[in-house]
Amino acid sequence: MLSVYKKNNSISELFGNEKTYLKTILESQPNGIFVVDTESLSIVDTNSYTVKKTGFSEISVIGYPVSKFLILPENEEYFVDGNRKFECSIKTFNGECIPVFVTTSFMILDRRKYQIFNFVDITQIKEKMCEQQKYIRDLEESIEYKNLFADILRHDLLNPAGLVKGFTQLLLDMEKNSRKVSILEKVQHHSEKLISIIESASRLSRLESTGKLELEKMDMVPIIEQVVDDFKYQTDKNQMNVEIRADRCCPAFANDIIEDVFSNLLSNAIKYSPENSQVTIDVQDAGDFWKVSFIDSGEGINDRDKNRLFERFERVDKNNINGNGLGLAIVKKIIELHNGDIGVKDNPEGQGSIFWFTVMKA
Repeated sequence: MLSVYKKNNSISELFGNEKTYLKTILESQPNGIFVVDTESLSIVDTNSYTVKKTGFSEISVIGYPVSKFLILPENEEYFVDGNRKFECSIKTFNGECIPVFVTTSFMILDRRKYQIFNFVDITQIKEKMCEQQKYIRDLEESIEYKNLFADILRHDLLNPAGLVKGFTQLLLDMEKNSRKVSILEKVQHHSEKLISIIESASRLSRLESTGKLELEKMDMVPIIEQVVDDFKYQTDKNQMNVEIRADRCCPAFANDIIEDVFSNLLSNAIKYSPENSQVTIDVQDAGDFWKVSFIDSGEGINDRDKNRLFERFERVDKNNINGNGLGLAIVKKIIELHNGDIGVKDNPEGQGSIFWFTVMKA
């Protein structure tokens, strides 16, 4: 609209006079404003936002030093050429102090210099920051408690559990009564199960508190071969064959802990597969990643169970299979720390499942 009048009307004619024009600009601002004379350092004008926010009337503000209302940071020069941005507080009529963010700029009018203090209330921002800082402190405290719990699991519970297992084995070696042997074997079985739960829970707790792993270039093939060799006793006992399908060299960015993923998935494949069957470990090129699949010929997994397999303490019920429901949760966390994906699907070649994960190529 202003441009319509420029041809026939001056700015001063449009608003009556220059003072009215400047006052209109001040009142249109959504923030508080102090116009300060740089010589006297007193306030020569303000706006209704300032009056509303502080509770001071315009008459009680104009003519007074700006320092009476703004609590300016010390050791700063605010009345020199150039813009300033800073946080401070503004006093209210009730004696309260409101946190504000201030920007300053200069204006020359009738050869006099004026400093413009433009401020906005940041109370809500400060409250949000305090809430966020409290959340961070609570989170750090929670992580400390989790680590403490993991240490208690590892040291204060694992040692007595190990003693129970040791003394049980000693009694088993000495006992001849078949009924007592049966009872001791149950004690030993559950002590071993307890130790496995303690170790797995401690490991998972530590992993969940880890922000990231140090990754370095390493070949996946020797790791797979070593893990397969580690399980040779179980595979020979079950008369099972483990086939490795991989290139001679599959370099990836990984941490040594990746071996736990191979061990856990191979152990599961052996557990859930029948005797005289085959487990295949297949490493495929998937662009920027290697996709590693463990293919078994077991009973398979129902679709309704697939989504919860990798959650803590979730385990598909299988007869005569030991487990604590933490192994796949640990596997998932390790793969996540490697920036990879993990999943399970049915074996398209027949009965069984395919557990797969990805790891970035090096």
